[in-house]
Amino acid sequence: MLKIFRKNQFLRSLLLLPLALILNVNMLIVEVDVPAYNNLLDQKLFEFRQNWPLLHWFLFGSLLFSGAVLINRIIIINRLSNHITLFPGLFFLFLISAFPVFSGITSISLTLILFILFMSNLMYINTRGGAASKVFNAGIYFGLMCLLCLTNLVFAVLAIITMNALISIGQKSILNFINGGLLPVFIALVILLLTGQTSSTLAVAYENHFGLININLPDQMSDWITLVVLFLFSVFVLVSQGNVISKKSIQGIRKINVLTWTILFAIVIHLFSGQRSLHNLMLLIPALGFYISEGVLRFKKESNAELILILLFILCVIMPFV
Repeated sequence: MLKIFRKNQFLRSLLLLPLALILNVNMLIVEVDVPAYNNLLDQKLFEFRQNWPLLHWFLFGSLLFSGAVLINRIIIINRLSNHITLFPGLFFLFLISAFPVFSGITSISLTLILFILFMSNLMYINTRGGAASKVFNAGIYFGLMCLLCLTNLVFAVLAIITMNALISIGQKSILNFINGGLLPVFIALVILLLTGQTSSTLAVAYENHFGLININLPDQMSDWITLVVLFLFSVFVLVSQGNVISKKSIQGIRKINVLTWTILFAIVIHLFSGQRSLHNLMLLIPALGFYISEGVLRFKKESNAELILILLFILCVIMPFV
């Protein structure tokens, strides 16, 4: 299968859509407790999944497909890899689909796509012209993420780190980012006022978005497997970072470092989400997909690379039934 996605071609990239649907077909068979937060949005999305399972399955596969395409675009345009392949998006799909806790359209899965768009705009700010507009767009996606999950406010720090690493950050850049972030918040508040919503509605919507994580050990085998696999891949990132950034440009190294920082921020968000669920760890996947693809490209024997893909596929098959 890896041979199909080794070259970046339009028709081959389209194959990621049916692949996303096939990898998540278990959603139509196994019932999973999906809501990440007990808020109105996740409740409505869960009801949509129960009432329209086929449409939900197709939309979720399309959501993952768009995320995979965006990740491949980020890697290629920013020259984060010495090889132009579809592997980052491919492993992104396999990692998301391997763990049932990540399945389904939730506030976290929507946040994931907004997060990829957020990082995409931040990484483009050092290109010729348009830096101000890219910072503003990044602010808009940041504001939308915060509307979905308030713990995403942490990513404001990541935005400052990224802008400081790629351009000489100034007051104008920070104001552009703040203005972009306030825009969706302002629109949301206007809609609430026009529809007669009260402050109590906001309190109910965000009441479960902060707090320390429950320190009790997972009580499900699937959660244990998810934690162990994600931990091993995170260790792999730390071990392989030196090899990944070798023979890269200065800007490329800085952008890879920023991508690596997203792992830490995803863990921080998970710790302060107040949720025992592992949903928030979905934000680890873009960085892990990139590093796994870089590791696979370094294998001398293609059979070794295929073995990793087979193991991930086995996880996709058995995890819903664990």
